[in-house]
Amino acid sequence: MITYTNLTGFSYSFLKKTFNEAFSDYNIPMNLSEEQIKIHLESNDYNPRLSIGAFDNDKMVGFVFVGQRGNRLYDGGTAVIKEYRRKGIAKNMIKSILNKMQKDEVFILECISDNTRGLKLYESLGFVKSRQFICYKLNEGGLLSDEVKRVDEAIISKDYRPSWQNEKIVDPIYYVHGENKICVRKDGGVYFSDPDYTLINHALKDLGRLSFTNVNNNDKLTIILKELGATIIAEQEEMVYESN
Repeated sequence: MITYTNLTGFSYSFLKKTFNEAFSDYNIPMNLSEEQIKIHLESNDYNPRLSIGAFDNDKMVGFVFVGQRGNRLYDGGTAVIKEYRRKGIAKNMIKSILNKMQKDEVFILECISDNTRGLKLYESLGFVKSRQFICYKLNEGGLLSDEVKRVDEAIISKDYRPSWQNEKIVDPIYYVHGENKICVRKDGGVYFSDPDYTLINHALKDLGRLSFTNVNNNDKLTIILKELGATIIAEQEEMVYESN
């Protein structure tokens, strides 16, 4: 019999084992260390009290990691290990979270665009598609430019509407080219970038690699990244559930 409980008190080491097993055959396989799990969850403002795990006796066989910022909740990872799938476990976990939401709270998630089973599940529960994202990586190339400067801080465009994963900026590096800017982590993860070929090319050469998570599919940045030969890692749908 499958039982469900929140994840208060469970260590990152415990969560890592089920996380890696559940995502081992996913569209984008993952095998994270305990430290990487910790960074992933904390960067998404993980709330174990709102999160949920599915258990077969003492074995955790599925989970939904929930982040919280004000009245917004975020699905920081939903998965069920292979032998327990198609038993309604994911649906039960998501429904449990939705049923406990307060009035005017919203629940945000991202689902890989070709995960038709997942998309149908979320739509059946009341989630609505809001944006389509593309994730890219650049692992080589680049060209330094004397026109680009590295600065300690810069003002990001007021029109910028980041995805959940890009909202929380920690220890940023900024490069500027005229009025254009790129904001990145030291590992090359990009929080924000204006669509500027020279700017991105310089940052790529300086850092050695760049990864762009959740670029809006109609953003001009996609054109620049294509010109630079960026590899598409994933395409995914942002979906939102609003509690009334």
